[in-house]
Amino acid sequence: ASGGAADPHLALGDFYFAEKNLDQALAQYQAVIDAKPDSAAGYLKAASVYAAQKKEDQALAVLESGYEKNPDAALLLVNLVNVHVRKKDFKTAVAICQDRLDKNDTEAFTWNLLGGVRLAQKDLDKAQQSFEKAVELKPDWGKPYESLARIYLAKGEKETAAAKFTTSVEKNPKNKSAWMILGSLFERDKDYDKAAEIYADAFKANPDLWAAANNYAFIRSESGTTQADFQDAMSYARQAEKLNPDAGIILDTLGWLEYKLGNYSSAYD
Repeated sequence: ASGGAADPHLALGDFYFAEKNLDQALAQYQAVIDAKPDSAAGYLKAASVYAAQKKEDQALAVLESGYEKNPDAALLLVNLVNVHVRKKDFKTAVAICQDRLDKNDTEAFTWNLLGGVRLAQKDLDKAQQSFEKAVELKPDWGKPYESLARIYLAKGEKETAAAKFTTSVEKNPKNKSAWMILGSLFERDKDYDKAAEIYADAFKANPDLWAAANNYAFIRSESGTTQADFQDAMSYARQAEKLNPDAGIILDTLGWLEYKLGNYSSAYD
């Protein structure tokens, strides 16, 4: 058995899981773990069974075992941290993230994950610091911007933040992170026209900022009413695709726009 997507044990386990035959599903996933302990799939699937059975301690144990053997598996890390968050064990969740950052403090993914833990703790200031670090390390990644926007709004600092980042982009139009935070702030506050305008300006100032082009396209795919609106959005989505081919978030936008344009076969593909 390969332990990959085509593994028959995984397929059979998924069948049993869908049939709510959880013990049989678990047996198949355990077979994957036994055959290939250096594959994350078996651990993730087994943990999902335990979660469905409300057996958080068993889910935690299998994820810990899997992460120990597969320290580079991002999904194992995320699921492990999320179980601790669900159990309100924030101290351990923070410690797992911090231990990883002690070994590599340039990993934007882990800074973002730590921000999520801090957000669950309702420690907005520390969450903000973590998300800002993720943004600094990976300015093209949209996820931490959304979280930062949530924090500014939760703290009642929309106007202050908007003024701050507007000044930033006026002084330095190449400041990608300032553009993206500004756009996310208005998008999160449901001012979609203003957000789209900002993303368009950001892409004009930074022609390699695919995230801004994609965000503009998605907003217009939702707010547009005419074929011309959707074609305009599609032009931005195609530019984003050229800059970051096969990115799932861009493919999602492209598929939705094809649907809106009535190109159902292309949308399906």
